[in-house]
Amino acid sequence: MKKLYVLAPNDRFNYGDLLFSHILRKAFAEFFDEIVFCSTVKSDFSSLGGISTEPYNVLYKANSMDENYLIVAGGESLFVSWRVILSYIDKRIKTSKAFPKSRILSSFAWHLQSIYMRLKYNPHTSYPYTIGKFELPNFKGIVYNSVGNCKLCNDKYLLANKKAKKIVNDNDYIAVRDKLTQTALNEMDVESFLVADSAILMSKYFSESFLEHSLSLDKHKYPKQGYIYFQLGIAFLNGREKELAMMLDNIWKRYKLKICLGVIARAIDHEDHIALAKIAKHLDPNSYLFYTSPNLWDIMWLIKNARLYVGTSLHGTITAMSFEVPICAHGPEKLKRYLADWGGEIGLNSFVEEKFLEQSICAKLECPQVVDTSKQFYSINQSFCRIKNIFSR
Repeated sequence: MKKLYVLAPNDRFNYGDLLFSHILRKAFAEFFDEIVFCSTVKSDFSSLGGISTEPYNVLYKANSMDENYLIVAGGESLFVSWRVILSYIDKRIKTSKAFPKSRILSSFAWHLQSIYMRLKYNPHTSYPYTIGKFELPNFKGIVYNSVGNCKLCNDKYLLANKKAKKIVNDNDYIAVRDKLTQTALNEMDVESFLVADSAILMSKYFSESFLEHSLSLDKHKYPKQGYIYFQLGIAFLNGREKELAMMLDNIWKRYKLKICLGVIARAIDHEDHIALAKIAKHLDPNSYLFYTSPNLWDIMWLIKNARLYVGTSLHGTITAMSFEVPICAHGPEKLKRYLADWGGEIGLNSFVEEKFLEQSICAKLECPQVVDTSKQFYSINQSFCRIKNIFSR
């Protein structure tokens, strides 16, 4: 049996992570007898538009009689530690930022958590989403799809680590979605291909009729092309809820466009719903619609049919670009880097500092421009052809 395992962080509700598995199933289903989706733990977000996953240990148990292949699905996951990944799904696990300042207490907390992680999750690989074939001997091929890690260039210890080099070199193909990650891998003497995020293909695979059939919301509450989709991650609120509410009220009054407060990520440390709820308290009740129910297809449809997308989410931005919706992006470095690498002049100019956010939103509404995505579509289609050739050997 020819079997494909897709490894993705689908064990938490984060819109972008849930997208990868859908795209890969569409692209590669015809090549395999079976596709197995797996994450760090067994999960099922299918009722919310996700895909049910098997736990990580299915990789260790893969039948050696089968022809097994693995795709690491994508995202900001390259060399991210077990501790960081598990902290998104388990509140008992904290990263070093949350530890006591005392070196002794911090060391004790670190070791205590390490014991807990080994007992509960029993990780066999060095990293959850960076795996060498020597760690999974029953797999014929391992490929990486549009992965990234913008912080990798600054990690001199990891770049010089022999075991890390061995892991990332022991694969068949690596596609990275940003130049910073590619530069870091070059320092490790690892060959990689610069490829757009595969989620850009969503407009190719998911039509308006499919999305409308899959909706859980009442679409009649959202006038087509008559609202601004506004998203914000909790890390970028910084106590500015009153300031942002005033800005959104001003835009509503000026352009007579409702504000759709749209939740994209609910995972620990993302928590858009908390940030947007704080802003909503200070908004004119007539100015906004608050979409809070997590559902992948609802989010995609709402962004697709918006007049403008405003947000800190990379995959919210990629959704808007895929469906030719103007964007006004701000916030994380990975979003800025992606637009610099793939957005052309319009994309790069669509990333703004917070102090210019209102000015930029007004400019986008008065003179809308969409990002040319042809370069992104071409690169990911070429990458999928390379992966298919590997699977066909």
